[in-house]
Amino acid sequence: TTQFEPAAWNRIIDCSKRFGPATIVPGDSHAMNIYNALFRTNYAKFVVGLVGPGCRPWARIPECPYLAFDKFMETHREFVETVILHFSGSHLVVDEHNRQEPADVLRYGGKYHFNERPIAMTIDYLQTISNMTKTVSLGPFIESRMDFRDFENMKRVARRGFHLNPATVDIFSALDKHLRDQIGLKRRNFHYIPFSDVIDQG
Repeated sequence: TTQFEPAAWNRIIDCSKRFGPATIVPGDSHAMNIYNALFRTNYAKFVVGLVGPGCRPWARIPECPYLAFDKFMETHREFVETVILHFSGSHLVVDEHNRQEPADVLRYGGKYHFNERPIAMTIDYLQTISNMTKTVSLGPFIESRMDFRDFENMKRVARRGFHLNPATVDIFSALDKHLRDQIGLKRRNFHYIPFSDVIDQG
């Protein structure tokens, strides 16, 4: 959840004393998948999801947990063992007119580039948190970007056999490489794990 009242933060402290320091998963709706996977596989005794629609590191709005979590870490970092950040990578893709998350480009391919400002803000955020606790950035997974409500299109896809959208495979593979390159420009305290590596190891 993103709406944490003071009592909820106190509960994190109480649960940490009982189960050990928490694994915190901040991010947007995609991070909920990561939280559920960690929780259901017993990755750790205590996992907390700080997730919500649109809650990415550059979204410093009251509906998202980052400001409150920052304050919590400043005074209670000993109750957090690991932070695993994850969010949709499509919001880092812009078209030739700098329109964010371009539907046509992601669906069919075309000219695009990466939005450097949120990438830089994300790296800065990860570096800040990593100065306080173990921090992992789990890279974005490939999104199909198919409209499953378009039944005629889905019939055509089904006849050809279901497969990953080649346009998004190319875009997200390039995005992953770009993120690795940007993170690798300087020595970092956090770890970047491409989502494809997680799938390969699974």
